[in-house]
Amino acid sequence: MLNAMKVLRMFFLVFLLGMSSGFANGLTISNLSRDSLAQTLSFDIAWQNSWRLDGLTAPQNWDAAWVFVKFLPCNSSATTAWTHGELSPVLTDHTFGALLEPVLSDGSAIGIDTDALGVMLRRTTTGLFGNAGTSRITLKINNMATNVAYHARVVGIEMVYVPQGAFEIGGVTSSNAFSVNNTSSDPTPTSISSELAQGILSHASGANANVNLAAAFPKGYDPFHIMKYEITGGQYATFLNSLPVINQYSRYPGNLGSDRNELAITGSSPIALFGSPRQDRAQNYLGWDDVAAYLDWAALRPISELEYEKACRGLSSAVLDEYAWGTTNIFELTALTAPENGTEIPGVLPANANYINNSFNSGDGSRGPVRAGIFALPTNATREQSGAGYYGIMELSGNVAEPCVAVSDETSITGTLNFTGSWGDGTLDASSNANTAGWPSQATGGIIQRGGAWDDSANPLRIADRSYLNWNGNRARESGGRGGR
Repeated sequence: MLNAMKVLRMFFLVFLLGMSSGFANGLTISNLSRDSLAQTLSFDIAWQNSWRLDGLTAPQNWDAAWVFVKFLPCNSSATTAWTHGELSPVLTDHTFGALLEPVLSDGSAIGIDTDALGVMLRRTTTGLFGNAGTSRITLKINNMATNVAYHARVVGIEMVYVPQGAFEIGGVTSSNAFSVNNTSSDPTPTSISSELAQGILSHASGANANVNLAAAFPKGYDPFHIMKYEITGGQYATFLNSLPVINQYSRYPGNLGSDRNELAITGSSPIALFGSPRQDRAQNYLGWDDVAAYLDWAALRPISELEYEKACRGLSSAVLDEYAWGTTNIFELTALTAPENGTEIPGVLPANANYINNSFNSGDGSRGPVRAGIFALPTNATREQSGAGYYGIMELSGNVAEPCVAVSDETSITGTLNFTGSWGDGTLDASSNANTAGWPSQATGGIIQRGGAWDDSANPLRIADRSYLNWNGNRARESGGRGGR
């Protein structure tokens, strides 16, 4: 009997599609093993340039890693989707070590969210952690059977906590921008001071100048976590490789080699069909339905355009025509160091934004998006120098344009009332589309791009600019994505 127990208590080593970087986006997950009888997965996790400042100083927040599990029986056919791991809701069924702790997605307490589809990990102590030590994590996955051999992936996405608080929206000399009134000549910002139902005014002269938002629509006052970086090629490849083979091409953006897009077919299914030699580079050519599917698969959610402005500006008063770093100064990225292997940095400083359709004269050359977090250098001590939002979120202005849920589409005066900020459930429909109730789709509209992109002039990069209000959701060279929870 003892020998049989030893056979059943199998440990499977699993190869992960991880990221490694010497700079800002340095999240690594490694040394994965499985205890079949205990229904647990254990792994090492570490990431760089981390912080926890609650109770110390502004912005009184932290960064975190959203960690979830995907698995597939080894005898599955090519039509089988990877299953999203369901964590035990009992906190003591997991171990987190001394350096990290689980926190609810609203930041209110230690614990695991009620849906138990992942865990948000943050530092246990306050401070700045340039190269924090590795932590050994063990998670109990209730829906992994004890007598089945699996392929398994533990996926981590770096996040940033945005705390509760009132903030301003608007403050830009631009059409469609939010304002204290709907006069196009008056860019005076207005305030969001609660999540109650309220009216929102914009400069627009059309039907959406006065939009009534339901109480359930996420306005940014309540706390949330948001991805620290835009979706990268490596992250999107992991997503594609977890879809049924018959659906992968419907979510594959194509355009290999165009505008610095390197996402390609590199292997064989079902383990690693897609990959990118530039896995840290922000992924472009993503349409709304691609981004929504990625976020649903990851048990995240889209953010609203009001939450976007909060993530940029924080609690500071609006500055007329400001960018995500809180000033009207902007410095074009013109050159990159080589090789572009995750360690590249700007070749010429100052540089805090990738915009204006510039062709780089070094690195891989060409025009297009660059590595996520590329401006977060040790020598860049200010938000303006590093291109960071108020809470430490990167590339909110420039690189790739990011879709958000709009308060209305170009013809509506009721707003996107069905969107309540529901989290994705980790599963997609039979065609690998997002299927979370209340999320807008490309067909229904109610989506907008914010933050501008690498091929834009400076104006769309401004926090309050809404010039992409009529975005149709199609894939384009400038389009990427980011989500929250």
